[in-house]
Amino acid sequence: ITEVDPLKYDLLFERFLNIERITMPDIDTDFPDDKRDDVIKYVEEKYGKKNVSQIVTFGTFGSKMALRDMGRVLNVPGYILDDLIRKIGDKSLNEALNNTDVKNLINSDNKVRKLYQIASRIEGLPRHSSIHAAGIIMANSLNDYVPLVFNDDNYVCAYEAKYLESLGLLKMDFLGLGRLGYMSSPAAILKQRIPWRN
Repeated sequence: ITEVDPLKYDLLFERFLNIERITMPDIDTDFPDDKRDDVIKYVEEKYGKKNVSQIVTFGTFGSKMALRDMGRVLNVPGYILDDLIRKIGDKSLNEALNNTDVKNLINSDNKVRKLYQIASRIEGLPRHSSIHAAGIIMANSLNDYVPLVFNDDNYVCAYEAKYLESLGLLKMDFLGLGRLGYMSSPAAILKQRIPWRN
């Protein structure tokens, strides 16, 4: 992976050597952010499109989103929702029940009480799916290990990253870093070296 000798330069890769680590390490590789898609395309061409996959992630209902979504379904007026959400603040819906103002608002209206009950049940459940910011998995016949979904000309593994290791798969992170693109630009390098003055 690298020609740098970690022992010679005292670079102890603790993530790999730590005996308390019980999970496999993932492999992180940095690329300029404008080249990341090119790298993914390259590995798809080299190993086969069905052997390379990005990874799904699931966003969950937070307290505010659960209230907003259920409020729309139940036609709860926006000003009541705004008031309730403001009183809850950053707490979970169960924690917010300790707040007297929240309790009074819930008990003031049957529709608000029903809203709160339903929102409390869905809080923390998956709300939507998206794609892991950097995660990639590769394997021969990947669809023998995981279900694949075709999305925007790429395959996406339908299991979250935390389940992949138990299936014998190792996650790689292809990280797109803006700074790398900036540093490799000749104009940017010149700008750093030459102090511009009026």
